[in-house]
Amino acid sequence: SEGLVYLTAKAIKEVGAANALGQAEQEQILAALNKALQGDRSPRVLQQLLFAMGNLQIPQAMQASMDILNRRADMHAANPGRSIKPELELIQSLFPELVRKQAIGQGNQDAIMQLAKVAMRYHLLALKMFDQRQVPSELTSEYVDLIVTTDLTIDWAIKALTPGANRPPLLTKNDLQSNWAVHLLRGQNWKLLLGQPPFNFQPAELDVTVKKG
Repeated sequence: SEGLVYLTAKAIKEVGAANALGQAEQEQILAALNKALQGDRSPRVLQQLLFAMGNLQIPQAMQASMDILNRRADMHAANPGRSIKPELELIQSLFPELVRKQAIGQGNQDAIMQLAKVAMRYHLLALKMFDQRQVPSELTSEYVDLIVTTDLTIDWAIKALTPGANRPPLLTKNDLQSNWAVHLLRGQNWKLLLGQPPFNFQPAELDVTVKKG
């Protein structure tokens, strides 16, 4: 049931955060979480599942989190207008962890590149939904937070791997009142930067097509 999945994920999140699990146990939990995330879950349950995955300490968990985020970006594009909070909170969890590792000389270029890809896709997803008037009023705040968070994430990733790149000024919440077409054009500039070495992403890898209402 949803309730059982929620409680199990919450317990896993707390244990994982405490580093109380061995490699084999975490691999088993990661497989179970991946399976649980295949279906459509309520935002409350999804939040706990993603938090649990994000708190696992094995390297595979980072890539699994990226894969889930990319898959769910496509789900949101196909069914716009749903809460994005669980995905936003996972990005907000992964981002500072990569910043921390980079700062102490343990940075992982591939992980930074993959997070930049995820951030770019969610950035465009949110901007396109606003431009097409598909963000419900009660979800405006979390979608604005998503745009600001992903903008900061992309900026940091490009700065970390291509320090000399000419990056646009960061967006603020005050910028995001209207002019969505202008912000989308700005987003295309991010795509161009992420198409250059060492990222080398193709435009299709970074884009999302939002279903029109």
